[in-house]
Amino acid sequence: MKQKKRIFSKVFLGLVVVFLYAPILYTIVFSFNDSKSLTKFSGFSLEWYSKLFSNGTMTSALIYTILCAVIATVVSTIIGTITAIGLSKSNNKKYYNSGKPDSYYESRNCYSYWVTNAV
Repeated sequence: MKQKKRIFSKVFLGLVVVFLYAPILYTIVFSFNDSKSLTKFSGFSLEWYSKLFSNGTMTSALIYTILCAVIATVVSTIIGTITAIGLSKSNNKKYYNSGKPDSYYESRNCYSYWVTNAV
């Protein structure tokens, strides 16, 4: 029974990964397509990227997108780190393990982990 559950978990994880990454890979491959078709790959070309960088509006939108992503990453890393440090230094009893060896979700480390990754 455990082996079937493990196999099901791996298959399910594989399907989720394919479901999430297949459209991204499809878009990347067809961004180098020679024609406007999104179903038939007619050849390799950098035409669409040259049009992207020759259009001033698209270039500024790309720059602002990258700038927003960098700022959001830096801010969330700083806030998450400060929160994790604060929780690890805290003496508040609700962040400590309740004494049971299997109460992982109530432990201080788990709260620090979830807060750091949720930000």
